[in-house]
Amino acid sequence: YFKNGVTAAPLCGFGIDLSPVLDTWELDVSACGLDSLEAWREPYSDLEVLDLSNNELSELPGWLGGGEMGKLKELRASNNKLVEFGIVDWRESVGGVNSTALEVVDLRDNDIVELGWEMMDAEGEGLRLLFDGNPCAEEVDWSGLGKDRLPVRMGVGYDNGGFSSNLRVLKLGRNEFDESVFEELVEANFVNITDLDVSWNALGGIGEEVRGLAGLERLDVSGNVGVRAK
Repeated sequence: YFKNGVTAAPLCGFGIDLSPVLDTWELDVSACGLDSLEAWREPYSDLEVLDLSNNELSELPGWLGGGEMGKLKELRASNNKLVEFGIVDWRESVGGVNSTALEVVDLRDNDIVELGWEMMDAEGEGLRLLFDGNPCAEEVDWSGLGKDRLPVRMGVGYDNGGFSSNLRVLKLGRNEFDESVFEELVEANFVNITDLDVSWNALGGIGEEVRGLAGLERLDVSGNVGVRAK
């Protein structure tokens, strides 16, 4: 770790660079065949950009998103073997009182099947989550959680990295959504959904907003006593 200098010659994708423009410490260990990060918990606490892409990682330890890496702004972990992302430490880092400086988390082209509600329910403005190329980018199951609103921030400054435009199947059954869920889906740009399950919720009807989901082919509103044929 070249604390006071710059190296321009990478070794197995490894390089440490203090950008003269952005004044950012960056560590590039892409394409090094890494399958674990435990050995480096201490020496790299000053990093602002960490590139772990194109390795063999099956998990990202929680301390990457915790106080020990409190200066980390950008984490690149695309093209690994990640199967999940949503552990407690990360939840705190993106949504809780212990928020770090994280601005970008690149998880593209992994094997993440389940997209945790808490990861998309980020309270911090400006976090960019990139999920393209994962199974969860096309099908999400958020059923049976007792929720009454979508966990996707729609305010200025939040970018979910194209996740909404890639989603095709969304399961929201057995929650507490009313008919405003259709408006939320349109506002959050979930306009390419083909299969939507909002069964056993609290729908009082099917509003005009559903027309904004232009790609919708199957809509399940069963079990909603407020939905009546007119």
